[in-house]
Amino acid sequence: MVHVYKEPTFNIDGIRRIIQYEILNNKRHVLTKVSDRVTS
Repeated sequence: MVHVYKEPTFNIDGIRRIIQYEILNNKRHVLTKVSDRVTS
């Protein structure tokens, strides 16, 4: 997998960050893992 962006293009304050993701085989669903910290 090649990452297109090295840094996020924007942040949405006040929500948890996605720290890991996996695109499932059907290409329609994404499994995400979020952090326990809320961004500020």
